[in-house]
Formats: sequence, structure tokens, C-alpha cells
Amino acid sequence: MTKWFFCFLAARLLIAQQDSFVSGEVRAPAATLAGDLIVELYDPQSHVVLDRSDVGAHGQFRLRVPDSGRYDVRVADFYGNELKSESVDLHHQWSVTIELPAQRGNASAAPGDLLISFHQMRAAPFAQKAMREAAAGRHGRAAEQWKRAIEKAPQFREAHANLGVELVRMNRFQEALPELGIAAHADPPRAQDFVNLAYALFVLGRTEAAADALNSALITDPRHEQTLLLLKWARERQMVQAPMASTRSCSSCANR
Repeated sequence: MTKWFFCFLAARLLIAQQDSFVSGEVRAPAATLAGDLIVELYDPQSHVVLDRSDVGAHGQFRLRVPDSGRYDVRVADFYGNELKSESVDLHHQWSVTIELPAQRGNASAAPGDLLISFHQMRAAPFAQKAMREAAAGRHGRAAEQWKRAIEKAPQFREAHANLGVELVRMNRFQEALPELGIAAHADPPRAQDFVNLAYALFVLGRTEAAADALNSALITDPRHEQTLLLLKWARERQMVQAPMASTRSCSSCANR
């Protein structure tokens, strides 16, 4: 009887643990919410992402919580670049609202931001088709749609980045370099773009340029998960030497 009771109690505790969630809302301009945003539950003690959730059309999200405690709830873009982070104490707080800034950058950059947004609107139908084709595994068709998006919006950074990624998926690494380079050298710097460029350069045997791109990723975000994975991969193959993340950045990696 005692054994049965403890088994029952353990099962009830497990069910309760599995049913623990933190819910919340991301508040941002409609144009930002229309993009691909994700929310992560991050454990600062173990440096592990415990759960991820897409942000809904109205900013809503829900994350599974393994146990009560203090965590970081982070909002990131399609590439995993962190936009905002809030520390929450999940002993008492089971909902969180995260406010994203109305615009990125300073006021002097506003004309450029508006111009890019206008280009993105013109390219949006092709970008949407490209993402659907990519999700279905039709990478050649996805690449063609990204090219059409770039024709409409030459400054559309995400289109260049995604075209480069689709070309990499088809092992067309040399073709991918110009697109990955454009994305990597755009402002503001993003670790994922440098990682994509570094990987293509490593595969092509251009280890010095690849190491510079990887170093730029580390400078941009020392905790970026894919950067650390690629760094480990490269060190295991003796393609880079420790230490990395000096002050030198990748100014023309794709051309070297």
C-alpha cells in the first residue's frame, strides 16, 4: 500500500510539473509582430534554453516551465538574435509582458529604416512564398523566390541571408558567399549571419577568412548557441586555435 501511494504521488507531481507554464505577451509595433519572432525560456544557471515558443499574431506566447525558479524570458528574431530579455521569478510570477522598442537604432537612422521597410513590403509576397517552399524542402524554388524578393528590395537583408542559406543547403557554397557576405556586413551586426558565412568558408577550405567571420560572431554575441557549436566543430578539426573573440572583426571575410 505504501509503495503504491508513493508511486501515485510521484505520478501526480510529474503531471503537475508537466502542466506548469508561463504565459505572456510581446508588445511591439504591428510590423514587428508580423515577422517571425520567438520567445525562449532561458536558465541563467545552466546556460540552457529550456523551451521555445512562436509569438502569435497578437503577441501571445506560452512556455513550459520544468520547475519554479528565476529564469530569463527572451524575445528573439527569426535568426535567434536576442531583441529583449526579462528576468522573471517563477515562484510567484506566471505571466510576463515584454515591450519591444518602437524602432531599432537611433533617430538619425530613421530614414534608412523606413526605406528598408518600404522595400520589404514590396518583397513580402516573394519572401512568404520562399519560406513556404523552404518549409516543404523545395530549396531550389525557395532560392528563386528569394532572388525575386531581392530584385524588388536590394537592401532586404533577410532576403540575402535566406538566399545564402538555401544555396548552402544545396551545397552551392561559392554562390552563397556573396549573399551571406551582404547579410553579415549589414548593420546592426548579427551573430547568426557571421556564423552562416563562416560555415560556408570553412567548407570551401578558406579557414583564415572563416575564422575571422566566426570571431566576429563571438564579438557580436559571446553566448550565441550556433556560434559556440560551430566553434567547437572547427576546433575539433583543428581549423581554428584558441583563444578567439579578439577585437579584430571580419571586414571583408567573403573576399579573402
